[in-house]
Amino acid sequence: MKLTYNEGDIFVIPMRNGKFAICQIVFSPNEKFQKIIGFCVLFIQNDKEFRNDGKLIPMALIDMGNEIKVIFSGKQNLNKGLWEIIDHVDLNEDKEKLKIFNFAGGLYHGEEEISRIPVSEYQNYTSMEVFGFELIDNILTANA
Repeated sequence: MKLTYNEGDIFVIPMRNGKFAICQIVFSPNEKFQKIIGFCVLFIQNDKEFRNDGKLIPMALIDMGNEIKVIFSGKQNLNKGLWEIIDHVDLNEDKEKLKIFNFAGGLYHGEEEISRIPVSEYQNYTSMEVFGFELIDNILTANA
C-alpha cells in the first residue's frame, strides 16, 4: 500500500530526546523533485497532539549559525509511517512563499524554474539542501 500525502498535511516527527516535532508539508513534488518533500516545523512539544492555534507560524531553526524555515528531506520516513500524518491545514500565502528556493543556480517556485540567479545572490534564497534523517533529528533536538 502506497501512502499518499499532500502539501498542507500535518505530521509528527518523534525525536530521540522524547519530544515531538509537529511539521507541515509545504512542498510535495510529483515530477522533477519527486523523491523529496519540503516541510516546516510548527512546534516542538512533549506530546504528538496537534493543536491548531490558527496561526501555524513556521519555527526558525538554527543549524550551524544559519536560519532554516524549510527542511528538504527524502520521503522514506513518511512512506514507512515513522513520521505519522495526523491532520491537514491548507497552506496560506506565507507558506506558499516557502516553496521558493535555489537549486543549482535556478530559482524555483515549486517545480517550476522561474529564473536563473547569479552566484552572488544565492544567499538571498533558501537553498534546496536535502537533509538526512539523523541530521534532521540533530537540528530539531538542538532547537528544542
